[in-house]
Amino acid sequence: MELLKNISDQIQTNLTSNFHIRARYLHDLYRPLKIPDKYDYLDIGCGAGVNSAVFGEGFNNVYCSDLSLTDLGICRKYMREKKNCHYIAADAQSLPFNNKCFDLVTAFSLIEHVPFQEKMLRETFRILKNQGQLVLQFPNKHFFMELHTGIPFFCLVPDSMKTWVLEKKSYGGFLNIPTPGQVKDIIRVIDPSVNVRVVNVIYPDELVPASFRKVYSLLKKTGIFRKIPFGWLLICEKR
Repeated sequence: MELLKNISDQIQTNLTSNFHIRARYLHDLYRPLKIPDKYDYLDIGCGAGVNSAVFGEGFNNVYCSDLSLTDLGICRKYMREKKNCHYIAADAQSLPFNNKCFDLVTAFSLIEHVPFQEKMLRETFRILKNQGQLVLQFPNKHFFMELHTGIPFFCLVPDSMKTWVLEKKSYGGFLNIPTPGQVKDIIRVIDPSVNVRVVNVIYPDELVPASFRKVYSLLKKTGIFRKIPFGWLLICEKR
C-alpha cells in the first residue's frame, strides 16, 4: 500500500510540475465539431490558471473562477500579462453570471469534488449561450488506482464505506468520481438536445514520472489504456 501511495504522490507531483504540458495535451484532444465564437470564456475551478491560459487563447474576455481565494491569487499572478482577464470567487453550484453569457465553459478535475453535480451542470448550461460548449475533464473511477490517494481498486469499495476509507487515508476533500455515462444521464435530463462526445485521456510519456516511463510506454503499446484510460474529456455542445 505504501508503494502505491508513493507512486500516486510521484504522479501527482509530476503532473503539477508539468501542468502546461497537460493543458496543451487536453487542448489538443479538444476538437469541437464547430469552433465556438471567441468572445467570452469561463474556466470554473481555475486553480493556478494554466488551463485558463491555454483554452482562453484568442478570446476577447477570459473569466477565471474558483472557490479558493488563494488559488485565485495564484491564478492572477500566472495570468498577469494576459489582458481582459477577470477573477471571480464562486461556487460551481451557484455561479454569479447571467443566463447565456459564455461561448465556452471548462471545468478540469472539478466535478468529482462537487457534492451536487447536477446543480453544477445545470449552472454551466444556464450560463452557456446557444451553440456554446462545455468541456469537462475528470478521472476514470475504474482506473487501477485512485490517483488522489493511491488506493488500489477504490472503485470496488462499497459507496457506504468510501468516506470512511478516505478518512483513514487522511484525504480531507470531498470525492465522488462519476462515469461518463452518469454525466451524460444528468445532461440528458437538463437538456436532451446537448451533444456529448467522450474522449479518452491517455497522458503522453512526459506526464508520467521518469522512473515509470519505460513500463508505461510498454503498457501503452498493449492498448490497455484505450480500454482503461486515466480519465475522460467530455465535449458538450449546446444547441
